[in-house]
Amino acid sequence: LMCGSHSGEEEHVKLVEEILEKIGLTAGDLKCGIQVPLHYKVRDTVPRPSDTFTPLHNNCSGKHAAMLALCVFKSWGIQNYLDFDHPCQKTILKAVADACHYPAEKIGRGIDGCGAPVFAMPLRNIARGMAQLLSPFTVPREIAKVYSSIVLAMRENPSMVSGEGRFDYILTEAANGKILSKSGAEGVQMFGVPDQRLGGAVKIEDGATRAVWP
Repeated sequence: LMCGSHSGEEEHVKLVEEILEKIGLTAGDLKCGIQVPLHYKVRDTVPRPSDTFTPLHNNCSGKHAAMLALCVFKSWGIQNYLDFDHPCQKTILKAVADACHYPAEKIGRGIDGCGAPVFAMPLRNIARGMAQLLSPFTVPREIAKVYSSIVLAMRENPSMVSGEGRFDYILTEAANGKILSKSGAEGVQMFGVPDQRLGGAVKIEDGATRAVWP
């Protein structure tokens, strides 16, 4: 869930809430904003007038909960955890740079729809980042454990990476975990083949996801 973009289904919301409870925080500490859960679009339905939503329903709340957990673990302040200069974001930038084999100082930075810093780099390096996750034997042991945990979690819990009816979930399920998939905004898609330690990335120039799936 921490590396996913979930659909705001009941199990997703409950798990984010449990993560926050473990670290002594609440939904009010999430700075991802509120959105209508993605599962409505997948099911081609609309919310009822009585339905209410919180930041827990945001598709990025799992990632934001992960950032907050890191802050609590490191005793960093949480009020500005999304700032570019916050230790949390500097840590994430370094981790991405290391995995993608691309200098941190060359990575372009912007603001994602959820308010978090988002990075730009060549597609080749995005693909290499996925391949690196699938090749833990090439990095120090403590990092290898992290990579292996992420890959195992994605293979065993594809519904937490996205949600039922979503492309990432369907692809991983159809391939029996032999393909990992993670969508991004603006027509970006990452995928990996764990058994072959291959990573790939697609970016649709006009940002539409329609062309990603085929």
